[in-house]
Amino acid sequence: MLHKIISQKIAYLAFVLFVSLVFVGSSLAAVPVVETRSATNIVETAANINGKIVSDGGSSIIERRFDWGTTPSGNGWTDWTANVSVAGDFFSYYLTGLNPGTTYYFRAWAKNNAGWWGNGSILSFTTAQTVQKPLPPTPTSPGTDTEPGSFVNLTPTLQRLV
Repeated sequence: MLHKIISQKIAYLAFVLFVSLVFVGSSLAAVPVVETRSATNIVETAANINGKIVSDGGSSIIERRFDWGTTPSGNGWTDWTANVSVAGDFFSYYLTGLNPGTTYYFRAWAKNNAGWWGNGSILSFTTAQTVQKPLPPTPTSPGTDTEPGSFVNLTPTLQRLV
């Protein structure tokens, strides 16, 4: 009788192990570890945002993405992209349509069979201000005070001699 109970318990444990390996096998992989890297090529209305896969977690990376917004917390960000350029462990996205002189916050993400992980820290960059070109100097009339670099109208006038 004891032999039969032990055999049943061993069979049950073997079954649980089998089910765990077959149906939960993808959980053997860990989520990827991602590093958000500094933005580059920052101009008035665009910037490159960058990320790096530090570890794939033991499973191939299925997708990489960035999300971004103008609040530092990351809560409520609705802008994201999965259309990134990939070079080895590095990935980037050229973010356009930005406002000049605005601070943007962004984060890198990656997904493998175990799931998403936004391990990348939230970083920020500020787009360049719009540069105002100086106006050319305005010509002045003769006999008025002028500043250095101003123009004076020196058009001669003809007078009739009698």
